[in-house]
Amino acid sequence: MPQPIIRNIDDIIASASFRRWILDNNEEDAVLWQQWLAENPDKIEWVATANLVVRTLISAQEEVPAAEVEWEVEKLMARIAEEEAAEEENNGAPSLTITLPEPPSAEGFKARPLVRKYWWAAACVLLLAGWLAVQGYYNKSAPQELSLASFRAATTGGNVEYVNNTDTTLHVVLKDGSKVELMKGGRLVSNMQDPGGERAVFLEGDAFFNVTKDQDHPFVVYTGKLVTRVLGTSFWVNAGANTNELGVKVKSGKVSVFKAEVFVAAKKSGRMPGGILLMPNQQVKLNARTMTLEKNVVEVPVGLKNSVITRFEATPAAEVFQHLEQAYGIPILFEESVMSDCSVTAVLEDEPFYEKLKVICRIIHARYEVVDGNVVVSSKGCK
Repeated sequence: MPQPIIRNIDDIIASASFRRWILDNNEEDAVLWQQWLAENPDKIEWVATANLVVRTLISAQEEVPAAEVEWEVEKLMARIAEEEAAEEENNGAPSLTITLPEPPSAEGFKARPLVRKYWWAAACVLLLAGWLAVQGYYNKSAPQELSLASFRAATTGGNVEYVNNTDTTLHVVLKDGSKVELMKGGRLVSNMQDPGGERAVFLEGDAFFNVTKDQDHPFVVYTGKLVTRVLGTSFWVNAGANTNELGVKVKSGKVSVFKAEVFVAAKKSGRMPGGILLMPNQQVKLNARTMTLEKNVVEVPVGLKNSVITRFEATPAAEVFQHLEQAYGIPILFEESVMSDCSVTAVLEDEPFYEKLKVICRIIHARYEVVDGNVVVSSKGCK
């Protein structure tokens, strides 16, 4: 896939690849944009701003009639033309007469005020709204779900079922040696003889998996809405009744997560998609309103070792962030050239990850935000 041509923030928002990355967490596009960020570290804030514009629109989740979108765009462009005409008149150019379009007569229509200071952002949002309507991102119907019955039918023979009707965790050891902690009320159906070479399980409820590594036989966890595919790692899968918590959290290794219907359809066609790649301390959740997968950092990141003690003495900021990234496995993006004069002197022991990050950023006068499972640090330098 070719690198995107980016001249400004508008180009980022207008990029279909960027929208797939932000809205669908497409792994191939994620790699593309992370590579672009590595080559253009000074554009980190552009990406963060574009991400905010796109996600703000999605989180609003308000159905916008096509006529209303068209009217807003026409009104916006007319007002921009009006301002340009006024500017030309002040410079001695002939004046222009600008006529604002009449609003549509659709029932229940309400005009939305636009902030004049952010014309470009409003235009992008409105145009993106039209694009989303065409692509079906405003379709709130639930995706087709997998069922336990369909899993049993597809994996005939060799199924073993575990049900936790107790008030405590049920510890299960599967045929391949993988260990599962099945939470109260959970159900797990295991099939280690899938003809496709999978080590397949179907989960209802919540469970923690510690999977035995096997390069030739992927371990696949099916649920009603999500599918998780690994070779060998440890992770949580939440597939219980609480739809606001449906998702996957990774403790160690790498995990690929898919929408269930996408995975099954791709498997039948023989063209397996890349899925959303998760690293340690990253998670993905299924947004119950938008039915999109949202990648992020877990609420309380845990060190990859039992103890993460960090002592810094006039240590360059770049080295500090690299140490923190290695300690927690969370990618930290920053512009090294800008922070070349920044150093950190501090002792950080039992503080949570985000508290460590706040202390470091306070010392070097920086700020951070989490974007698509990465920590993005921005600073004006320490000169």
